[in-house]
Amino acid sequence: MTTPATIAAAPAHPASRWSAAPTGIPLGGRDRFIDLIRVLAIAAVVLQHWAMPVMQFRDGQTLVSSALQTPGAQLVTWISQIMPLFFFAGGAANVVSWRSARRRTKTASSWLSVRLGRLSFPVLAVAAVWIPLPYLLEMLGAPAGPVTEATFWVARVLWFLPVYLMCVVCTPVAEKMAARRPLLALGGLLAGAVIVEILRLAVSDSFGYANFIFVWLLIHQLGIMYANGQLGFLTPKRAAAVAAGAYATVAAMVTFGPYPVMMLALPGVGASNQAPPTLCLLAQCVGLLALALALRPALLALAEKRLVDRLISAVSDRMMTVYIWHMTALMVGAGICVIALHINTPAPLSITWWLTAPLWLGLLAALLYPLVRVFGRLESIRMPRIPDAVGPVRATVATLLIAGGLLGIMLAGFTPTATPLLLGPIPAAAAVAVGLAVLSRTPARKSVEA
Repeated sequence: MTTPATIAAAPAHPASRWSAAPTGIPLGGRDRFIDLIRVLAIAAVVLQHWAMPVMQFRDGQTLVSSALQTPGAQLVTWISQIMPLFFFAGGAANVVSWRSARRRTKTASSWLSVRLGRLSFPVLAVAAVWIPLPYLLEMLGAPAGPVTEATFWVARVLWFLPVYLMCVVCTPVAEKMAARRPLLALGGLLAGAVIVEILRLAVSDSFGYANFIFVWLLIHQLGIMYANGQLGFLTPKRAAAVAAGAYATVAAMVTFGPYPVMMLALPGVGASNQAPPTLCLLAQCVGLLALALALRPALLALAEKRLVDRLISAVSDRMMTVYIWHMTALMVGAGICVIALHINTPAPLSITWWLTAPLWLGLLAALLYPLVRVFGRLESIRMPRIPDAVGPVRATVATLLIAGGLLGIMLAGFTPTATPLLLGPIPAAAAVAVGLAVLSRTPARKSVEA
C-alpha cells in the first residue's frame, strides 16, 4: 500500500502526467489532471447555470423554468453534475497542501487558518454588494419579484462552501485514515450514507440532509487516495468498467427505485438527487470519477497544449471568484434582456435557442469579466497575515463562526426582509467577518513570520 512516506520519496518530476494509471502526487508537486478537471468542472458549472434557465417576464414576475425539462434532457445531468470533480480534486489538493505545510513544521491550526481565509474572505465582497443591492434596486423602481428571486439564487450556489469547508477541516484526520485504514474510512462513510438514506426513505426527507456530510466526504476521501497513489490499480480499462457498472446502477435505481432522473437542483426542474444527496447521486459520482480516470491519458495530453496550459493557470488563480460571481453576471444579464428589453428565452433546444445561445453566453461572459478583474484580487490577499500565530482555540472558534456564517448566507439569501433579522444575511456575513478577524488578530507580542 502506498503511504505518505513513499509519496515523499517519489521522483521530483511529475511522472503521473504520463502514466496511464494514477501513481500519486509527489510531495510539493502538481498534477495537471487534477488542475484540468477543476477547470473543466468550473466551466461546466458556469455553462449550465447560464444556458439552462428559461426565463419570461410577465405581470411584474419572472417565470423561470429550465431547458432540462425538455423530454430526455435530464439524462444529460448524469454527466453534467460535476460537483464530484470539485470534491475529488479538492481532496487531492488539500492533502498535498497539508503534507507540504506539515513538512515545514506548520501546525494543523496554521494550515487550516490559511485555507479558511482563502475560502471565505472573497464571500464578504459578495455580501457587501448583495445585501444593500435589493434596497437600491427598489429605489430605482425594479420589480420586487425578480429582485427577490435573484438574491435567492446568488446565495444558493454558495451551498458548496460550507460543505467544502467541512472537508478541509477533516483533511488532517482523513489523511491519516487514508494512509492507515483506507478501506475502513471509505466503508464508514458509505455505511453512514446508507443509514441516512434508509432514514430518509422510511422516516423523513429531513434526514437526507446529513448526506451532505457522508457523500461529499467520501468523494473528498477518494481524492486523498488519488494523491496517495492508492487508486493506481484503476487503469483506463478498469476505470471504464467501473464507470459502466456505476452508471448501470444509476439507471437501475432510477428505473426501479424511488429516485428521480435529475442529478442537479436547478430552478424549474422539480425533484432531484442533489438536495439532499441520495445514494443514486453517490453512484453517479462514482461513475463520473471513474469516467474521468478512464479518460485521464487523453486529458493529460490535452493539458500539455500551450493554450490549455495557459487557460488552466489563469482560471486556477481565479477559480473561487468565477464561482461566486457567475450568478451575479447571470442576474444582471437577465435584468437587461428579460426584464428591461422584454426578450424572453426562446423555446428550449429549438433552432432559435441554439442560434442565440452563443450571443447570450457571450454577453454573460462580458459581464463576468470585469467582476473577476475587480474581485479576483481578493484571492491574492494573504488571510491571515500571520498563520503561525493561530492556535487550536482560535482556529476552532474561527471555523465555527465562518461555517455558521456561510451556511446562514446560503439559507437566508441576500434579502434581509425575507427572514428574521437574527437569521438573515447581515448577522451571517458578520459571523464570517468576525471569524476572519479572529484568525487575523496580530498577537501583542512579537509577530511570527509565516
